[in-house]
Amino acid sequence: VEQLFSDLTSLLRDERLAATADSRFHRLDLVERLLEGAQAKLPSDPGLAEELARLATAVAGHLADLDESREGRARAACWLAHALRIAGDLDGAERALSEATLYAGYSDEQAELCRALALLRWEQGRMEEARSLLEHAGELWAGEESPHEQGACQVLQALLSVEEGKARDAVRLLREGLPVLIDPWLTVYGGLALALGLAEKGQAKRARQQRGESERLVPLAPPAAQLFALHLEARIALTLGEHAAAGAMLEDLRREALERRWLPEAALATLDLARLDIERGWKPKAAQTRLAELEVIFAGPEPLEGLIRSLREFPERIAGGESTQDFTPALAASLSRLLRLRGIRGGALPFA
Repeated sequence: VEQLFSDLTSLLRDERLAATADSRFHRLDLVERLLEGAQAKLPSDPGLAEELARLATAVAGHLADLDESREGRARAACWLAHALRIAGDLDGAERALSEATLYAGYSDEQAELCRALALLRWEQGRMEEARSLLEHAGELWAGEESPHEQGACQVLQALLSVEEGKARDAVRLLREGLPVLIDPWLTVYGGLALALGLAEKGQAKRARQQRGESERLVPLAPPAAQLFALHLEARIALTLGEHAAAGAMLEDLRREALERRWLPEAALATLDLARLDIERGWKPKAAQTRLAELEVIFAGPEPLEGLIRSLREFPERIAGGESTQDFTPALAASLSRLLRLRGIRGGALPFA
Protein backbone atom coordinates (compact mmCIF):
# COMPACT_ATOMS: atom_id res chain seq x y z
CA VAL A 1 0.00 0.00 0.00
CA GLU A 2 2.82 2.42 0.83
CA GLN A 3 4.38 1.71 -2.57
CA LEU A 4 1.08 2.32 -4.34
CA PHE A 5 0.57 5.53 -2.34
CA SER A 6 4.07 6.68 -3.28
CA ASP A 7 3.60 5.74 -6.94
CA LEU A 8 0.34 7.67 -7.17
CA THR A 9 1.34 10.79 -5.25
CA SER A 10 4.76 11.08 -6.93
CA LEU A 11 3.12 11.61 -10.33
CA LEU A 12 2.62 15.12 -11.62
CA ARG A 13 -0.50 16.61 -10.11
CA ASP A 14 -2.43 16.77 -13.36
CA GLU A 15 -1.69 13.08 -14.00
CA ARG A 16 -2.78 11.63 -10.66
CA LEU A 17 -6.53 11.56 -11.11
CA ALA A 18 -6.34 9.82 -14.50
CA ALA A 19 -3.85 7.30 -13.07
CA THR A 20 -6.47 6.01 -10.61
CA ALA A 21 -8.04 4.12 -13.54
CA ASP A 22 -5.08 1.71 -13.39
CA SER A 23 -6.38 -1.52 -11.82
CA ARG A 24 -3.35 -1.91 -9.55
CA PHE A 25 -4.62 1.07 -7.53
CA HIS A 26 -8.08 -0.43 -7.00
CA ARG A 27 -7.75 -1.39 -3.33
CA LEU A 28 -9.74 -0.27 -0.29
CA ASP A 29 -6.59 -0.10 1.81
CA LEU A 30 -5.18 2.48 -0.64
CA VAL A 31 -8.34 4.54 -0.13
CA GLU A 32 -7.73 4.35 3.62
CA ARG A 33 -4.06 5.32 3.19
CA LEU A 34 -5.01 8.35 1.08
CA LEU A 35 -7.50 9.44 3.73
CA GLU A 36 -4.87 9.02 6.46
CA GLY A 37 -2.69 11.32 4.38
CA ALA A 38 -5.50 13.85 4.07
CA GLN A 39 -6.10 13.78 7.82
CA ALA A 40 -2.39 14.34 8.51
CA LYS A 41 -2.39 17.50 6.37
CA LEU A 42 -5.20 19.18 8.32
CA PRO A 43 -5.46 21.92 9.37
CA SER A 44 -2.14 23.18 8.00
CA ASP A 45 -2.49 22.26 4.31
CA PRO A 46 -6.18 21.92 3.39
CA GLY A 47 -5.36 22.15 -0.33
CA LEU A 48 -3.25 18.99 -0.29
CA ALA A 49 -5.78 17.29 2.02
CA GLU A 50 -8.50 18.08 -0.53
CA GLU A 51 -6.44 16.58 -3.36
CA LEU A 52 -5.78 13.37 -1.41
CA ALA A 53 -9.47 13.06 -0.52
CA ARG A 54 -10.43 13.49 -4.18
CA LEU A 55 -7.93 10.79 -5.16
CA ALA A 56 -9.48 8.53 -2.51
CA THR A 57 -12.92 9.24 -4.00
CA ALA A 58 -11.68 8.32 -7.47
CA VAL A 59 -10.05 5.09 -6.29
CA ALA A 60 -13.16 4.13 -4.32
CA GLY A 61 -15.27 4.69 -7.43
CA HIS A 62 -13.24 2.05 -9.28
CA LEU A 63 -13.54 -0.69 -6.62
CA ALA A 64 -15.32 -3.78 -7.91
CA ASP A 65 -16.83 -4.68 -4.53
CA LEU A 66 -19.90 -2.43 -4.19
CA ASP A 67 -19.81 -2.39 -0.37
CA GLU A 68 -16.15 -1.40 -0.36
CA SER A 69 -16.80 1.24 -3.01
CA ARG A 70 -19.70 2.70 -1.03
CA GLU A 71 -17.68 2.70 2.21
CA GLY A 72 -14.70 4.36 0.58
CA ARG A 73 -16.78 7.05 -1.10
CA ALA A 74 -18.65 7.83 2.13
CA ARG A 75 -15.46 8.34 4.12
CA ALA A 76 -13.71 10.20 1.32
CA ALA A 77 -16.62 12.64 1.04
CA CYS A 78 -16.40 13.39 4.78
CA TRP A 79 -12.67 14.12 4.61
CA LEU A 80 -13.14 16.20 1.50
CA ALA A 81 -15.72 18.22 3.44
CA HIS A 82 -13.27 18.76 6.31
CA ALA A 83 -10.61 20.02 3.89
CA LEU A 84 -13.00 22.34 2.05
CA ARG A 85 -14.43 23.75 5.29
CA ILE A 86 -10.99 24.49 6.71
CA ALA A 87 -10.02 26.13 3.40
CA GLY A 88 -13.06 28.38 3.70
CA ASP A 89 -15.31 26.77 1.07
CA LEU A 90 -18.40 26.08 3.17
CA ASP A 91 -20.64 25.59 0.13
CA GLY A 92 -18.24 22.99 -1.25
CA ALA A 93 -18.18 21.24 2.12
CA GLU A 94 -21.98 21.17 2.11
CA ARG A 95 -22.02 19.55 -1.34
CA ALA A 96 -19.46 16.95 -0.27
CA LEU A 97 -21.54 15.97 2.74
CA SER A 98 -24.68 15.75 0.62
CA GLU A 99 -22.71 13.25 -1.48
CA ALA A 100 -21.71 11.37 1.67
CA THR A 101 -25.36 10.83 2.62
CA LEU A 102 -25.79 8.72 -0.53
CA TYR A 103 -23.14 6.24 0.61
CA ALA A 104 -23.04 6.26 4.43
CA GLY A 105 -24.96 3.08 5.18
CA TYR A 106 -23.39 1.69 8.36
CA SER A 107 -23.36 3.36 11.74
CA ASP A 108 -19.62 4.13 11.78
CA GLU A 109 -19.91 5.89 8.42
CA GLN A 110 -22.99 7.76 9.63
CA ALA A 111 -21.06 8.79 12.76
CA GLU A 112 -18.24 10.23 10.62
CA LEU A 113 -20.83 12.07 8.55
CA CYS A 114 -22.55 13.49 11.65
CA ARG A 115 -19.26 14.75 13.07
CA ALA A 116 -18.23 16.41 9.79
CA LEU A 117 -21.66 17.99 9.42
CA ALA A 118 -21.60 19.18 13.05
CA LEU A 119 -18.34 21.04 12.47
CA LEU A 120 -19.78 22.66 9.35
CA ARG A 121 -22.92 23.75 11.22
CA TRP A 122 -20.71 25.15 13.99
CA GLU A 123 -18.78 27.20 11.42
CA GLN A 124 -22.13 28.47 10.13
CA GLY A 125 -23.27 29.55 13.62
CA ARG A 126 -26.00 26.90 13.79
CA MET A 127 -24.99 25.82 17.27
CA GLU A 128 -28.05 23.80 18.31
CA GLU A 129 -27.79 21.66 15.18
CA ALA A 130 -24.07 21.20 15.73
CA ARG A 131 -24.62 20.04 19.31
CA SER A 132 -27.36 17.58 18.32
CA LEU A 133 -25.20 16.12 15.56
CA LEU A 134 -22.24 15.67 17.90
CA GLU A 135 -24.48 13.97 20.46
CA HIS A 136 -25.84 11.63 17.79
CA ALA A 137 -22.34 10.87 16.48
CA GLY A 138 -21.25 10.01 20.03
CA GLU A 139 -24.20 7.65 20.43
CA LEU A 140 -23.36 5.92 17.15
CA TRP A 141 -19.72 5.51 18.17
CA ALA A 142 -20.83 4.12 21.53
CA GLY A 143 -22.82 1.51 19.64
CA GLU A 144 -19.69 0.67 17.66
CA GLU A 145 -17.76 0.30 20.94
CA SER A 146 -15.28 2.97 19.86
CA PRO A 147 -14.58 4.92 23.08
CA HIS A 148 -11.90 7.20 21.59
CA GLU A 149 -14.30 8.41 18.88
CA GLN A 150 -17.10 8.80 21.41
CA GLY A 151 -14.70 10.78 23.63
CA ALA A 152 -13.75 13.03 20.70
CA CYS A 153 -17.42 13.90 20.20
CA GLN A 154 -17.75 14.72 23.90
CA VAL A 155 -14.69 16.99 23.80
CA LEU A 156 -16.02 18.75 20.69
CA GLN A 157 -19.35 19.30 22.47
CA ALA A 158 -17.41 20.80 25.38
CA LEU A 159 -15.44 23.14 23.09
CA LEU A 160 -18.74 24.20 21.54
CA SER A 161 -20.00 25.03 25.04
CA VAL A 162 -16.88 27.13 25.65
CA GLU A 163 -17.60 29.18 22.52
CA GLU A 164 -21.16 29.62 23.79
CA GLY A 165 -19.77 31.17 26.98
CA LYS A 166 -20.48 28.08 29.10
CA ALA A 167 -17.02 26.83 30.07
CA ARG A 168 -18.30 25.70 33.48
CA ASP A 169 -20.81 23.41 31.80
CA ALA A 170 -18.03 21.84 29.72
CA VAL A 171 -16.14 20.38 32.69
CA ARG A 172 -18.16 17.17 33.01
CA LEU A 173 -17.91 16.31 29.31
CA LEU A 174 -14.18 17.01 29.31
CA ARG A 175 -13.56 14.82 32.34
CA GLU A 176 -15.36 11.97 30.59
CA GLY A 177 -13.94 12.47 27.11
CA LEU A 178 -10.31 13.51 27.57
CA PRO A 179 -8.97 10.27 29.18
CA VAL A 180 -9.95 8.14 26.17
CA LEU A 181 -8.80 10.45 23.35
CA ILE A 182 -6.13 9.41 20.88
CA ASP A 183 -6.22 12.67 18.87
CA PRO A 184 -3.21 14.64 20.23
CA TRP A 185 -4.33 18.12 19.17
CA LEU A 186 -7.90 17.71 20.35
CA THR A 187 -6.40 16.59 23.66
CA VAL A 188 -4.47 19.89 23.86
CA TYR A 189 -7.52 22.06 23.16
CA GLY A 190 -9.73 19.97 25.43
CA GLY A 191 -7.17 20.20 28.23
CA LEU A 192 -7.04 23.99 27.94
CA ALA A 193 -10.84 24.15 27.88
CA LEU A 194 -10.93 22.07 31.06
CA ALA A 195 -8.48 24.48 32.70
CA LEU A 196 -10.74 27.39 31.70
CA GLY A 197 -13.83 25.66 33.08
CA LEU A 198 -12.08 24.93 36.37
CA ALA A 199 -10.87 28.54 36.59
CA GLU A 200 -14.40 29.83 36.04
CA LYS A 201 -15.64 27.47 38.77
CA GLY A 202 -13.13 29.05 41.17
CA GLN A 203 -10.81 26.03 41.32
CA ALA A 204 -7.64 28.02 40.63
CA LYS A 205 -5.09 25.45 41.80
CA ARG A 206 -6.55 22.64 39.69
CA ALA A 207 -6.94 25.02 36.74
CA ARG A 208 -3.25 25.95 36.87
CA GLN A 209 -2.23 22.31 37.12
CA GLN A 210 -4.37 21.35 34.12
CA ARG A 211 -3.12 24.34 32.13
CA GLY A 212 0.49 23.38 32.82
CA GLU A 213 -0.08 19.85 31.53
CA SER A 214 -1.70 21.10 28.31
CA GLU A 215 0.51 24.10 27.57
CA ARG A 216 3.59 21.92 27.19
CA LEU A 217 2.04 20.39 24.08
CA VAL A 218 0.83 23.61 22.42
CA PRO A 219 4.13 24.27 20.56
CA LEU A 220 3.77 20.85 18.92
CA ALA A 221 0.34 21.68 17.53
CA PRO A 222 0.04 22.68 13.85
CA PRO A 223 0.88 26.39 13.39
CA ALA A 224 -2.49 26.93 11.69
CA ALA A 225 -4.22 25.93 14.91
CA GLN A 226 -2.11 27.71 17.51
CA LEU A 227 -4.23 30.89 17.59
CA PHE A 228 -7.14 28.78 18.81
CA ALA A 229 -5.00 27.57 21.70
CA LEU A 230 -3.66 31.08 22.38
CA HIS A 231 -7.17 32.44 22.91
CA LEU A 232 -7.95 29.66 25.38
CA GLU A 233 -4.68 30.33 27.24
CA ALA A 234 -5.41 34.06 27.36
CA ARG A 235 -8.90 33.48 28.75
CA ILE A 236 -7.52 31.15 31.43
CA ALA A 237 -4.98 33.78 32.52
CA LEU A 238 -7.67 36.48 32.48
CA THR A 239 -10.03 34.39 34.61
CA LEU A 240 -7.23 33.59 37.08
CA GLY A 241 -6.40 37.27 37.44
CA GLU A 242 -2.97 36.96 35.80
CA HIS A 243 -3.31 40.36 34.18
CA ALA A 244 0.18 40.83 32.71
CA ALA A 245 0.23 37.40 31.05
CA ALA A 246 -3.34 37.77 29.79
CA GLY A 247 -2.62 41.20 28.35
CA ALA A 248 0.47 40.01 26.48
CA MET A 249 -1.35 37.03 24.96
CA LEU A 250 -4.42 39.04 24.00
CA GLU A 251 -2.29 41.73 22.33
CA ASP A 252 -0.49 38.99 20.35
CA LEU A 253 -3.80 37.43 19.37
CA ARG A 254 -5.32 40.76 18.37
CA ARG A 255 -2.28 41.81 16.33
CA GLU A 256 -2.24 38.50 14.46
CA ALA A 257 -5.99 38.68 13.79
CA LEU A 258 -5.70 42.24 12.45
CA GLU A 259 -2.86 41.21 10.13
CA ARG A 260 -4.88 38.30 8.80
CA ARG A 261 -8.07 40.42 8.70
CA TRP A 262 -9.92 37.96 10.89
CA LEU A 263 -12.72 40.05 12.34
CA PRO A 264 -14.12 37.48 14.82
CA GLU A 265 -10.76 36.90 16.54
CA ALA A 266 -9.91 40.63 16.47
CA ALA A 267 -13.28 41.56 17.98
CA LEU A 268 -13.12 38.94 20.75
CA ALA A 269 -9.55 39.89 21.67
CA THR A 270 -10.65 43.54 21.77
CA LEU A 271 -13.51 42.61 24.09
CA ASP A 272 -11.26 40.61 26.41
CA LEU A 273 -8.75 43.48 26.51
CA ALA A 274 -11.57 45.84 27.49
CA ARG A 275 -12.47 43.47 30.31
CA LEU A 276 -8.83 43.42 31.36
CA ASP A 277 -8.69 47.23 31.38
CA ILE A 278 -11.74 47.33 33.64
CA GLU A 279 -10.31 44.78 36.05
CA ARG A 280 -7.05 46.73 36.19
CA GLY A 281 -8.93 49.95 36.89
CA TRP A 282 -7.59 51.59 33.74
CA LYS A 283 -9.29 54.48 31.98
CA PRO A 284 -11.14 53.68 28.74
CA LYS A 285 -8.74 55.52 26.40
CA ALA A 286 -6.93 52.34 25.27
CA ALA A 287 -10.21 50.57 24.57
CA GLN A 288 -11.43 53.51 22.49
CA THR A 289 -8.22 53.46 20.46
CA ARG A 290 -8.60 49.72 19.78
CA LEU A 291 -12.21 50.22 18.66
CA ALA A 292 -11.23 53.02 16.31
CA GLU A 293 -8.58 50.79 14.75
CA LEU A 294 -11.10 47.98 14.37
CA GLU A 295 -13.54 50.30 12.60
CA VAL A 296 -10.90 51.50 10.14
CA ILE A 297 -9.51 48.05 9.26
CA PHE A 298 -12.87 46.29 8.93
CA ALA A 299 -14.98 49.09 7.48
CA GLY A 300 -17.69 47.71 5.25
CA PRO A 301 -19.29 44.52 6.65
CA GLU A 302 -22.94 45.04 7.54
CA PRO A 303 -22.79 43.68 11.14
CA LEU A 304 -19.84 45.89 12.10
CA GLU A 305 -21.95 48.81 13.32
CA GLY A 306 -23.82 46.65 15.84
CA LEU A 307 -20.63 44.89 16.86
CA ILE A 308 -18.82 48.18 17.52
CA ARG A 309 -21.81 49.47 19.46
CA SER A 310 -21.77 46.36 21.67
CA LEU A 311 -18.05 46.74 22.33
CA ARG A 312 -18.43 50.46 23.04
CA GLU A 313 -21.28 49.87 25.50
CA PHE A 314 -19.44 47.08 27.31
CA PRO A 315 -17.75 49.31 29.95
CA GLU A 316 -21.09 50.99 30.68
CA ARG A 317 -22.75 47.62 31.26
CA ILE A 318 -19.99 46.66 33.68
CA ALA A 319 -20.27 50.03 35.45
CA GLY A 320 -23.98 49.29 35.81
CA GLY A 321 -23.25 46.26 37.97
CA GLU A 322 -22.64 43.40 35.53
CA SER A 323 -19.82 40.98 36.49
CA THR A 324 -16.97 40.95 33.97
CA GLN A 325 -16.47 37.21 34.49
CA ASP A 326 -20.13 36.41 33.81
CA PHE A 327 -21.02 39.06 31.23
CA THR A 328 -17.92 38.94 29.01
CA PRO A 329 -18.25 35.26 27.90
CA ALA A 330 -21.95 35.76 27.21
CA LEU A 331 -21.31 38.83 25.05
CA ALA A 332 -18.40 37.09 23.30
CA ALA A 333 -20.64 34.12 22.48
CA SER A 334 -23.33 36.42 21.10
CA LEU A 335 -20.88 38.32 18.90
CA SER A 336 -19.19 35.14 17.67
CA ARG A 337 -22.48 33.56 16.69
CA LEU A 338 -23.68 36.73 14.95
CA LEU A 339 -20.55 36.88 12.83
CA ARG A 340 -20.76 33.19 11.94
CA LEU A 341 -24.42 33.50 10.95
CA ARG A 342 -23.56 36.48 8.74
CA GLY A 343 -20.83 34.48 7.02
CA ILE A 344 -17.98 36.64 8.36
CA ARG A 345 -15.21 34.15 9.00
CA GLY A 346 -11.91 34.20 10.76
CA GLY A 347 -9.71 31.20 11.42
CA ALA A 348 -11.37 27.86 10.67
CA LEU A 349 -12.17 25.46 13.47
CA PRO A 350 -8.96 23.39 13.53
CA PHE A 351 -10.73 20.06 14.03
CA ALA A 352 -11.50 17.22 11.67
